[in-house]
Amino acid sequence: LLHPVVSGPEIQRFTFSASDSYLLYPYEGGNVLREPEFRTKYPFAYKYLKQYEDILSARTSLRNDRFWFELSEKRDVRWLGKPKLLTRDLALRASFAPDVIGDMFLVGGTAVVPMGEQLLKPLLCYLNSRLVNWYLTQSTPMFRADFVKFEPQHISQLPVPRALIEDAENLSRLNALADLASSRAPLGEDYVVEIEDQIEEVIVEMTGIDVRKFG
Repeated sequence: LLHPVVSGPEIQRFTFSASDSYLLYPYEGGNVLREPEFRTKYPFAYKYLKQYEDILSARTSLRNDRFWFELSEKRDVRWLGKPKLLTRDLALRASFAPDVIGDMFLVGGTAVVPMGEQLLKPLLCYLNSRLVNWYLTQSTPMFRADFVKFEPQHISQLPVPRALIEDAENLSRLNALADLASSRAPLGEDYVVEIEDQIEEVIVEMTGIDVRKFG
């Protein structure tokens, strides 16, 4: 029942900060465990949560027909176990990181699940691009210290160039650049700048839009 979990602040551009946290998720196959089964099959996990039954039961968001250890709202499990891109809610600029294996659970952020796994890394490059950052900051809320709130309703409206999805050469180039950016990202932003410049050139070629000329 334990799943690796990343929270919003741990998500950086192209990578995650180191985390040893796990989420206790009392569900199997998308369905909550019945309490007798939970207690018998996973006694240590049940004992751990039982310590917090009073707090969990007191949640105003928990409906009367739910077990005390259930989520307040059901999750769509179809995306939880798939390769996906994760972003934090608040960031200074568009900051997406890849969950290549598809085993990462998310707290405090948004997930983008591509239609096919071959699009994961090209989309990673695109979503971290200056163009996407410029586009999203036109409609997303601004907060103190220039933080921007990247919400699903804005990300879902983002246009994606056909040249990114359908052009084999672009897919290959962006796949390679995404691997380079992700491998160097833990070393710091300075190590990724040159690679990001190369990514920007590909995005400009695909779209014909260079936001660096916007000032």
